[in-house]
Amino acid sequence: MMFTHSPSERRTGSYPKKSRGFTIVELLIVIVVIGILAAITIVSFNGVQRKAIEANVKSDLANAGKKIELLKVTLGTYPAQTDAGLEAADIQLSANLYDTSANNVLYCGSTSSAAYAIVARSKSGTTYAFGSNRVFSEYTDYTLENYSQACSNLIGTGAARYGYSTVWREWTGLAP
Repeated sequence: MMFTHSPSERRTGSYPKKSRGFTIVELLIVIVVIGILAAITIVSFNGVQRKAIEANVKSDLANAGKKIELLKVTLGTYPAQTDAGLEAADIQLSANLYDTSANNVLYCGSTSSAAYAIVARSKSGTTYAFGSNRVFSEYTDYTLENYSQACSNLIGTGAARYGYSTVWREWTGLAP
């Protein structure tokens, strides 16, 4: 039998110790791989989160449209562009979905108009419109700040009511 250690090492049991740790290069490679995976996960999560917000805004607008149509059946006209007129529709928007840096939800319509539209800007900045003569879609024709042109473009009249300017209005269901 052939020994690889010297007789003195065998007698005393003091063999040279082998390194059992990771090298700095191996540790750096692991850190880089973890960083890449984290970046991919964050980007993917942000995309999923944005899609969820957009889907909820669309759902809010569709539900608001149904309530406005239901109110028209009851009253015979679309609600007036007043807080009281719109409160009768019992619209309930979801919190934390909308951009609150500026006007973000707009109702276009009046008791004398034959149509209505609701326009909303989500937290991600996308603006959507839905109404009696408009299928649900992204809206890019006018900004919400220019409400008279937006409403004229959507339903032919400039009659409008914001859901938020500096605070939420009662008709949105989000007023403090």
